[in-house]
Amino acid sequence: MRGIEDIVCLYNLKPINYTCGSRNYNMFVASVVCNPYEIVPTEGEHDYRKCEGCQRNRKLLVEAFQKRAKVFPLCCEFHRKLLTLPNFSVKPYYDIAEKTADKVIFTYQHIINSQNKEDWKIQIKDYLDYVIDSFGVFPKGFGEPFLLSSFIFFVKKYIQNYKDIRSNVKTYVFNYFDSLSNENGDKDPLRLLFGTYDKWLRFFPFDISLFKGLKKEYLTRSPLIFKKAKVNPYYRGECYSLITPDELVGILLDITRMLLSDVTKKQKEDISLLSLDYYKELISQELNIESEELLSSQSESYTVIIKKWLSHQQKMCVKLQAVSRLDNNKYADSYPNDSYKESLLRIKRFKIEIEDKGSNTLFEKDQSENQLQKLFKLFWNNSVFCVDREVNNGRGPADFKISKGSDDCTIIEFKLASSSKLKQNLKNQVNAYCKANDTYKSITVIAYFNEKERKRAVAILKELNLLGLENCILINCQPCIASASNIK
Repeated sequence: MRGIEDIVCLYNLKPINYTCGSRNYNMFVASVVCNPYEIVPTEGEHDYRKCEGCQRNRKLLVEAFQKRAKVFPLCCEFHRKLLTLPNFSVKPYYDIAEKTADKVIFTYQHIINSQNKEDWKIQIKDYLDYVIDSFGVFPKGFGEPFLLSSFIFFVKKYIQNYKDIRSNVKTYVFNYFDSLSNENGDKDPLRLLFGTYDKWLRFFPFDISLFKGLKKEYLTRSPLIFKKAKVNPYYRGECYSLITPDELVGILLDITRMLLSDVTKKQKEDISLLSLDYYKELISQELNIESEELLSSQSESYTVIIKKWLSHQQKMCVKLQAVSRLDNNKYADSYPNDSYKESLLRIKRFKIEIEDKGSNTLFEKDQSENQLQKLFKLFWNNSVFCVDREVNNGRGPADFKISKGSDDCTIIEFKLASSSKLKQNLKNQVNAYCKANDTYKSITVIAYFNEKERKRAVAILKELNLLGLENCILINCQPCIASASNIK
């Protein structure tokens, strides 16, 4: 394990200004030279000390590495620049050939001994992380850690030629080495993280009134940058590393769910928070998300949740506004002395509200007579008539009895087109209710929720010679009525 004394040179310490969205921050970036260190082998069935092949290969590796070590750091233009760094010393590299040969042999042995363990991937990755770290660090532009590429070349060569190492293990090791050269490339990992965070800030609906109090907090907040890595058994001490953009997306996904859940809970406690302006905000936010180009698939996870929530909120607003319109109905009686005509008029208004003004959405999850009756009751605000529901005068409860004194009474019955007793009830039930309430005036309202139900109701009305009568009214309660633009 590298000690603090092995970090021998801080080079080019300078402040770097990062700008991401609305946030600016400064950090000092230092190029560091870290010396290589010796590693220890792991124990197992394969023992390099008793293996003639390993001993022979180690001798050949030492000879090959010594040829390169003799001319280091004058071996290439990049490593030559190390001589310009203050306090740089070649001394830690005097025995680099032997140390690197050992690293090849120890790694080869560890892979052989670990491949049949249940957690072989973890065992191999932890050791490879340990070995790669042991090669040290040079500043950017000063070349790779000395002999690192040679180490990788020989480890890949040896495990490729060893037939008893499983193919999936070989692939795993090769992919690990390939990832070393592809990791971030020239991209700044901090910029990647802050870019991911800013993208989430754009997508989350902070401009909606219920979230505005949180907007400033999250605009000025920085994402979690560092994490405490799991303990690597081959290191001593704790290791910390940058989180990945994928890990940050997971954190943002949890934050998204939490914030949306909290607001939804708050709405349930106080439904009056919703207004027409809030509905407009929802539509605006959904359009913003749809028009925003998704720069990567990473953002799809939380944008899907946000769009689903916005859609649900819009549906809820439409329903609440429909109920509000019904509840705020303040029509005065047009026929204050005729319960039948007044009932007929209010049923027609009820029909228009459901079929043409969006109240059909209220039946999305409750396609029942009870729901119809509750909504229709709201249409009798500001009326001089007595509106009684479920009145039982001896022959069972009628849905509604609209009356003004004992001489003016109209019975209103609501039926579902899907009812198995629709024909029987139309033929007998309403007349029985009328007799029980000493009236001859009645209106039957039949609700259907799909085309099949409509056709059935029409056929029954036609058979009973009721089709077309003003007091037999069909209402289209389908939750998804065709848009006006699609009507032919």
